[in-house]
Amino acid sequence: MLSLGPGKIQTIIFLVHLGAMENELLPVHELVPPELWERETWNRVVEHFATFPYLQILHLAGGIVVCPSFFSSFTGSLGTSFKNLKELVIEFSPATADGRWFFQRDDKAIQDARADPQYKEYWDEDWSDHSDSETNSLHSTEGAIRVFGDEPVGLHLVHWNVFRSLPDIATFHPFLMGAAKAAGQLQRLERFLLQVERTGKTLDFPFTNRYFQVWFLKAGTATTPAIDPLSTKFPKVPCDVEYQNQNRLYWAVGNWQPWKDVHQIWLDAFGPHVKEMFFTEGIWRGDFYEYLEEF
Repeated sequence: MLSLGPGKIQTIIFLVHLGAMENELLPVHELVPPELWERETWNRVVEHFATFPYLQILHLAGGIVVCPSFFSSFTGSLGTSFKNLKELVIEFSPATADGRWFFQRDDKAIQDARADPQYKEYWDEDWSDHSDSETNSLHSTEGAIRVFGDEPVGLHLVHWNVFRSLPDIATFHPFLMGAAKAAGQLQRLERFLLQVERTGKTLDFPFTNRYFQVWFLKAGTATTPAIDPLSTKFPKVPCDVEYQNQNRLYWAVGNWQPWKDVHQIWLDAFGPHVKEMFFTEGIWRGDFYEYLEEF
């Protein structure tokens, strides 16, 4: 039971060591039914921390398992919740607490890759025997031989099935809408980093990725605190110094782009003159900065 009292606590860091699901075909544990999301553990933790009047830094990292309505806990008591919060870091698990997923298989990327000569070797093996349409995967749950890399061709026996890369509108849409609403209402917020858990597992498909990171920085706020005793690994953006006089909104979303209404509510949350960039991999392309290796 959490018995931490408000006192004059200014910084709270939770680092959750969560073993990610290595086979994403398996059913997700339903920690709470969808209609009882308010009873989920992290919702109750956040509601408790919201009463800490001096709290300035809150990190919930490592991959917390939450419901799509998680951020409602940040906006439940307007004017009293987190009134001094300046820095918020949320790192969430790709699986939800109500037995669903924030991500699904990217069928379009798979279809496009089948016609791409770059991935000819990958598709040389007939995967029809491994296909399972009901579970939304191309492989069995028993592991499979995979062809990968350049010549000479290498064989690798995989026992995991990590394939979910495309945000699922049924779960991820309300999650992001709630996050933007919460961020916009935290009046003293200077840094907000929202990212999916980085499992260290390679996705089954080499032409997909599960990047998600959105990062808000208030005008005048550096990317990293001048004194950071917590050694937080904030993303590095070399060009950020050029825009420190304005609000910034940075996205790292892989091959995906936010839905239009989600994108708009994030822009609205931080003002009409927010500087926005999208990150993937590579080099500059106008206002789109291709993302860095640190992610």
